[in-house]
Amino acid sequence: MSDEPGRRRPPPDPPEPRDEIRHAARAFLWLMRLSDPRPAIPFMAMPAIVRVHLVERLALGPDDHVLDLGCGDGATLIELATRSGCRGTGLERDPARLAEARAAVTQAPVEPGQITLIEGDFEDEASLDRLPWAGITVALMFLYPWAVGLLVPRLAERLSPEARVVSYTFADTHFAEGRREMVPGFAYPGHRVPLYVWPVAELRDAARVGAAEPA
Repeated sequence: MSDEPGRRRPPPDPPEPRDEIRHAARAFLWLMRLSDPRPAIPFMAMPAIVRVHLVERLALGPDDHVLDLGCGDGATLIELATRSGCRGTGLERDPARLAEARAAVTQAPVEPGQITLIEGDFEDEASLDRLPWAGITVALMFLYPWAVGLLVPRLAERLSPEARVVSYTFADTHFAEGRREMVPGFAYPGHRVPLYVWPVAELRDAARVGAAEPA
């Protein structure tokens, strides 16, 4: 059937973004490797739809300071800062990724000093000690379960009770109960993706209960 004269054919549906396809494929590889109790953690960017959801879910604003542990190319911090006005600090151990993040920050529409990037390893206590814990209101992770389990107690010790710890996709089973929610409108093929948000005060209470239980 030919188009009516003077009417334009509606544009086709846009293809699925390539970064979302890569994200789904690499996530599958992550899941395949979880048989290793402590696998190496590759860089994988958080999807844009999840970054937008975080701004809304956490009600971020200019008074917030977000710490991204394993910030990679800096895209998450840049998105959160530009959308909400929050400050951001990123910790990254890969010098090449850190250089990429710093270059991206210089091109982003953020204020000077709004985003700080630090080279360091979240497994290293000295690296953690260099972070500005007093002002952080949200600590964000997109890491394997073993890394989440390692970091959550350390974050609970260092952050204020009013702060929140957020993990995308993975959680250590000890901390997962009751805090699993789904990102609206986003899923890998056949698999919805969870988000975990823990108030630090709750994590401290759980740690005290765990310490009081008999071995």
